[in-house]
Amino acid sequence: MLAEANSIADAAARSQVMAKIQGIFTDEGVTIQPYWRTVYRHAKPGFVGWDMHIAYLPQIMKIGVAA
Repeated sequence: MLAEANSIADAAARSQVMAKIQGIFTDEGVTIQPYWRTVYRHAKPGFVGWDMHIAYLPQIMKIGVAA
């Protein structure tokens, strides 16, 4: 079924096949539903290097003043 879904270019038609696949997963086993929390970071304009670290650790050595 997955090969069939991958061969369909139309997203609406592909979603119908994927719904069947997801139904099989739900019916036959434990499904772990991931969730994504919203992550905010605050920075003052004029600074660079305020990228969000994957573990939410501040990386002060990468912060600098914009040229």
